[in-house]
Amino acid sequence: MADTKKKGNEKQDVGIYKIDEKKYMYRISVKRNGNNFDTTRKYDKDTRKPFTTLAAAKKARAKELYEIELENKKIPKKKVTVDEIFNYYLRNSSLDKAQSTITKQKSVYKNHIKEVFGDTNVEELSVQDVHDFLSYKYNNTDLKYSYIESFLKFFYLIVNQANNRNLISTETYNKLCVNPGTKMAMPKRRIDDEEDDVRVFTDNELKIIRAIVKDSNAELAMLLGLEMQMRIAEVYGLTWDNIDFENRMISVEKQMLRTDGIFTCGPLKTSKAKRKIHMTDRVYDYLVEHKKNLDKAIKNKPILFEQKNVTVPWEDGRGHIYKKLHLTDFIHTTTTAEFQTFHSFKYWAQEIRDKGKMEFKFHWLRHTGASLLADLNTPIHLLCNRLGHRKIETTYKYYTGITERGIEILKDNLDTIFGE
Repeated sequence: MADTKKKGNEKQDVGIYKIDEKKYMYRISVKRNGNNFDTTRKYDKDTRKPFTTLAAAKKARAKELYEIELENKKIPKKKVTVDEIFNYYLRNSSLDKAQSTITKQKSVYKNHIKEVFGDTNVEELSVQDVHDFLSYKYNNTDLKYSYIESFLKFFYLIVNQANNRNLISTETYNKLCVNPGTKMAMPKRRIDDEEDDVRVFTDNELKIIRAIVKDSNAELAMLLGLEMQMRIAEVYGLTWDNIDFENRMISVEKQMLRTDGIFTCGPLKTSKAKRKIHMTDRVYDYLVEHKKNLDKAIKNKPILFEQKNVTVPWEDGRGHIYKKLHLTDFIHTTTTAEFQTFHSFKYWAQEIRDKGKMEFKFHWLRHTGASLLADLNTPIHLLCNRLGHRKIETTYKYYTGITERGIEILKDNLDTIFGE
């Protein structure tokens, strides 16, 4: 067998050389940062001590090679802009996202971010530039803090997409998204801008709202928002096959969307949003009467309903048509064959603001209904399911909201405990 041990300056292992009886050295010849890198080291580059054993030289060489490998991975394969990454995301990585999410992301990018950052190389994206942009939007526009938070989420989306494709360096990714001291963040909220997470209508406000929409095309929508705690897109996405009159249940399985000016039905916001919920007596009675009147109108005016018919595609998350829905499928179709969408409620929302002299958002009906149920000690897991929340922590905020009825319950409890 050949002797593998060499004397003097002869090779002992790959890249390892023996200088004399007690000292070793190593050589590295590789690509570093895209350039040729050739070096010979007789001393440990960290401790500056000579290598007195073969094992020490091998270990130091392996460590430096590993560091060079990591450094090479930091180098972007090519310059890529925010616009390129977002469009690549839309084509390839958004297929499992809800259509409503994609629509919101497109809107945020088109209306707020594209003009400022569209041509920016992601590798050169600055934490300070992002912060200044968010700060300007918050302090110099009428946009709400919660909406501007969606801008920050968009930047995180872009940087994560670029990082997942090895198009930015690890250093840039860590600086923008990981390191607590440098990562992108929202500007501090002003003291005078404390948004309530839960907005609850008073009993008097509800009385006014009911009076304004009574006997209108918006009354059913109002009832579904308040008493069924449904989101407005879910409300107008309901079709008659979602109504189980026998068991008094409503199946929430889709929502109405508007994309590029066209109304469609699509997947719900999250998988947990798909649910079955019990009807209140008032909603049940209203639907029974409305169904009877609508069936009668369709029978008496078939030509009118045929002339005014609309076709609404029910699409899956990838834009494939699952089913085609028609005018008479939707529960909000009127007896005069008018197709109702969530845009139809805009008129009534303004009427409530003007005549009721109050702030109004449809979603606050859901907040109000949920808070009233929380006041009556509805088990949190049941309310979570009814609301279609993904996280029970989201439902918990309704148990910390303040309502008039909650205050009365508190007063009664105080009197019971401390009253004479």
